[in-house]
Amino acid sequence: MLTFYGIEISCEFLTELMDKIPLDKKLKIDAHIPSDFRHPNVSVLSRISLNTVRVFQALKFSGSHYKNGRWITLDDLKSVRNVHYVYLNSTIFNCNDINQFLHYWTNCDENMFEDMELQLDDSVEIDVDVLKNELITLQVVDETVETCFYIKVKNHHNRRFVLCRLQICKSKKAKFTVQEADDQQANKFEILELLEKKKNLEEKNEDSEISEESRRKIAMDIEELMRLIIKKNKNRYTFEF
Repeated sequence: MLTFYGIEISCEFLTELMDKIPLDKKLKIDAHIPSDFRHPNVSVLSRISLNTVRVFQALKFSGSHYKNGRWITLDDLKSVRNVHYVYLNSTIFNCNDINQFLHYWTNCDENMFEDMELQLDDSVEIDVDVLKNELITLQVVDETVETCFYIKVKNHHNRRFVLCRLQICKSKKAKFTVQEADDQQANKFEILELLEKKKNLEEKNEDSEISEESRRKIAMDIEELMRLIIKKNKNRYTFEF
């Protein structure tokens, strides 16, 4: 791991690091990074070019750990691919940003990361409903954290890591851990798949053009899925029917 300490690192020095350090290295910057790092005082054309490089480089190392991550945007997080970890000790993200990022993760066809930690600002209000909005989740009952739940990818054929656990600590640190659907995690994956099938059937049943016979068949299929979900939920995870 390459670690750089200091009170503040200049934009020029950080740019040089991004250009020279191989992507298979782990990088830790334990210093303040200027908020204008993404907006150097150069021409518009050059600025666009430099920003493209920096967005690509900053989170593309095998491991990235920044004491100050407030210059990193949601689009930057979405650009992460095939890295071990991303740790940001301070960020500008809120619960809506995290929800958007989780939606992106579920739809992405590539592996993005194995671990990610985002320290949210003290001013951020943890709203679980916003975090889970429009997501199919499996909630873990854990009173030691603000919330903890699992989601799955939509297309698991191209992905090694098909489950993601989000844990929001009392300190407002958001921890993302992705996992394979191995023997230990298979039950969670199966329940999430059944919940996804149930949601798809419910959406199909809302189609005004389907026949009453089809509606009855879908209703029966939904009831069967509900019985299967309850039967498989031996660990008493929480989810919404």
